[in-house]
Amino acid sequence: MNKDYFLNLMSGRRMSMRGLAQRMGMQHSQLSLTLNGQRKMQLEEAAQLSQIFGVPLHQIVINTGIGVRPTSGRR
Repeated sequence: MNKDYFLNLMSGRRMSMRGLAQRMGMQHSQLSLTLNGQRKMQLEEAAQLSQIFGVPLHQIVINTGIGVRPTSGRR
């Protein structure tokens, strides 16, 4: 988890962690655990962050530390 990435996004919008958690409809403690790498981020939460901060979803996913492998289109 690249916590600094998310803290920079919040700072750029003058948003506190409590404010972001409230906007996402979650507890501050849940968001804190997530940003500290102690709780896995849910896809819905990543999508919310993408919308709130106006950044592409793949940037959110990359900065959560989730490895995304490109698909070949074959099974």
